[in-house]
Amino acid sequence: MGRRLDVCRLEVPGDGAPIREHARPEPSSGDSVAQHSGWHWRGHCTTTVLMLDDSLKQLLRTPGLILWLTGAGVSAESGIPTFRGKEGYWRVGSRHYQPEEMATWAAFQEMPDEVWAWYLYRRGVCRGAEPNAAHLALAKAEERGGDRFLLVTQNVDGLHLRAGNTLDRTYQIHGNIDFMRCSNECLPAPVPMPQGIDVAWEKGRPVTDRE
Repeated sequence: MGRRLDVCRLEVPGDGAPIREHARPEPSSGDSVAQHSGWHWRGHCTTTVLMLDDSLKQLLRTPGLILWLTGAGVSAESGIPTFRGKEGYWRVGSRHYQPEEMATWAAFQEMPDEVWAWYLYRRGVCRGAEPNAAHLALAKAEERGGDRFLLVTQNVDGLHLRAGNTLDRTYQIHGNIDFMRCSNECLPAPVPMPQGIDVAWEKGRPVTDRE
């Protein structure tokens, strides 16, 4: 029997929807590697954090790793629009592009300056936001869980790290908007954005030749 893995998903949409807590599933009879259990919270930030804290106490009484999954809803409470929300579009000429069109290799090859401008605008939005109660609660959860804590986030805003989660236990699966990678693979790993790039980037502002 392998190590136990408890998986928790935290979703905070901020749309007034009622909180739903899904029952803990029983492990399958054929699971010889790890037992799996799941929790899913949905609701406003303050109430969800209270549920998170209570459930963390329960999880710490059991052995094994505790894996937390977060997405855009957590950062929406900090004022960052969700990736596919109504504020996510970008205008190029007379056409509106959606994020799923902009965040592609095809778009970067066709209009690299526009894609850069879009990312720099998103970076400014992220840097202008502050961690909310859910981010701080997960930082506290890592402090209490120690080596048993793992966080996987879809968010690129870096708010989990700014709240106090450590890079060693935080997996930013879509990257971090404060870092960049050479498109020609000339560097072995992502590097920080240059200091001279403005953080406050207005929507629609083009990238200059100097930049």
